[in-house]
Amino acid sequence: MRAAGRYILLILDNASSHKQNGVVCSNVRVEFLLPNTTAFLQPMDAGIIASFKRCFRWKQLLSVYEKVKNVDREPLVKPFGKNPYDIDQLQAMEWSREIWDAMQKQRTIKNCFVHTGICFRGVNEESSGNRDESSVEDVINTSLVDCQITC
Repeated sequence: MRAAGRYILLILDNASSHKQNGVVCSNVRVEFLLPNTTAFLQPMDAGIIASFKRCFRWKQLLSVYEKVKNVDREPLVKPFGKNPYDIDQLQAMEWSREIWDAMQKQRTIKNCFVHTGICFRGVNEESSGNRDESSVEDVINTSLVDCQITC
């Protein structure tokens, strides 16, 4: 990241597992959400998790359908073990990668960031890189203050 001149803003909630313990990374800035703002500002809570689970469940149901459909054609073959919903870890990882890639193509992840107010519509990657650090900080602080007022 340093060689490419890129900077990362890592926004964390106040979970006890997120303590920094004095770790300093170049080109990475860690900011913590104010207490009681997590539910309003976390993109994962704004739809990413729900969308991912919905897609994963759909793939799982299609897999079960295929297994059950094959049982009717070949009754002597046992296509699955005890539970047709069982999948192995490799299959789960492949589905997860496919779903994540599809969510990025559909802009689901970006839309969830926009929904929380962390990113704004109309701001593209090139223009956001030209902002100075203080203006980004002002936008974040303003968003956090607005969130406190509405709560």
